[in-house]
Amino acid sequence: MNSYHSKLIKLSKIMLATTACAVIALTFVSPAYTSGGGSQNLSREGDHGDNPVIGSLPIKFVEELNHLFPAPQSRVKFLYMSPLPVFALCSASKLTDDIVTAAGEPFGGVNSRDENSILGLCRDGLVVVYRSRLEEGKLRLGQWVTDEYIGGTATITTNSGTFTLPITQNLIELPARKIINQPALIIYALIEIEPNPNSQAASLKITVTSTGRFATIDYSVE
Repeated sequence: MNSYHSKLIKLSKIMLATTACAVIALTFVSPAYTSGGGSQNLSREGDHGDNPVIGSLPIKFVEELNHLFPAPQSRVKFLYMSPLPVFALCSASKLTDDIVTAAGEPFGGVNSRDENSILGLCRDGLVVVYRSRLEEGKLRLGQWVTDEYIGGTATITTNSGTFTLPITQNLIELPARKIINQPALIIYALIEIEPNPNSQAASLKITVTSTGRFATIDYSVE
């Protein structure tokens, strides 16, 4: 038990350092990936300058994200199939209501709408969000996988234990609200998504950690 608490203390320190690094990294993002604070660029050929946070990432406006990650009770159908796995943060309003900062190599896309905004990542990325948005269910986490992952498994390790679920469809709704509402001082969850055993597709990992009013989400493609 002492070992477990020791790990939690170390994790808390790592989380604080990670959040600080994310803020620093955002400051020094290459100008080639920056569209300018608050500018609007909806072109598929350029970077999307939705705001200083999202606009500083190497992403483009991708309307198809709305078909991969439709809002609850939406009538949008799956008319688009992504050729790559996509991890998404789905907001019930504007992404600026949820995201504090972001860094990494998250090439992917953003679909900015007032009622359902989506940030989709295809590569390694780190995002710091307001914990309350996850607690209230206003910020959802989802993982789109290709057919190579169907028949694989999603393993979720949290403060409360480890759970393994079979992957039976392309869209995996991640239990972000349950994770963040655990009765623990330091929230931790590791979500490991493995493809079908007969596939050579990469493993996907999402880590969610929180010690206060912020939560850090780390996405990586192994």
